[in-house]
Amino acid sequence: MRRMIGAIGGAVFGVAMVVGPAGAVEAPSADTAAQVEELMRLTSYESITDEARLEFTHELENVARSNGEPVEDVLEAAIAEAQDSLAETRRDAGSGSGVMALSGDSDSCGTKRVIGNATQTGDVFYSPASTAGVQHGHSGIYYRTGTVVEAPGPNRNSRSVSATSLKVCDNTYKQHVKRVYSERKSAGDRAYSKYRGKPYDLNFAFNKKNGAEKVNCSELVWRAYRYSAAGISLDVNGGSGVYPVNIKNSGYTTTYKVL
Repeated sequence: MRRMIGAIGGAVFGVAMVVGPAGAVEAPSADTAAQVEELMRLTSYESITDEARLEFTHELENVARSNGEPVEDVLEAAIAEAQDSLAETRRDAGSGSGVMALSGDSDSCGTKRVIGNATQTGDVFYSPASTAGVQHGHSGIYYRTGTVVEAPGPNRNSRSVSATSLKVCDNTYKQHVKRVYSERKSAGDRAYSKYRGKPYDLNFAFNKKNGAEKVNCSELVWRAYRYSAAGISLDVNGGSGVYPVNIKNSGYTTTYKVL
């Protein structure tokens, strides 16, 4: 069952009814449309087109249906998670760190430096970064100690790149993941074999639940560890989305070098 609930900028879109455990149909409030746009802007949507809004709303519906929760509750939780993750990112960045528009391609950093090799296969990194003006950081995983797999940003596909050519901003954290070698290698292998060449996913809010047809940076790293032999979630807060700072501050990651 679907219900037309509102219009923003002349575009009317639908949000699914949610069926609770007792079978009661719960309709979303009239504020849902505005909250959807707020959440989109909190992640990395610079231009909210009708098509993007519809796709985002469909993903929201799917999460609400899967959770058996009202759309409003899912939205409120996702907005709170996005706000908390962005606040945590800003606290970690500090006053002196640079901010990049896309990993490795922007001149907006005061200083850029080569990230360099990892010490272990399956290591991850966290770098200050922003997309569409949202400072949410950037993540990547070392497929091998000299090769990074990452989703560099909007309008670009995920890729592998030499660690000796990838440039990052100051305050980039290189981290070990607390797993045995075979599990770390499995995560790196999965990132390389399954998640390269994917379009960029602007939807951080539901990136753990909206499939892997598109991936963003933290989603790629999270999926590599979650769906490999490692079988762990690097998301520190366990919400519906995983942001780069959630991986940086995971109990499974430990920093061994800050650039």
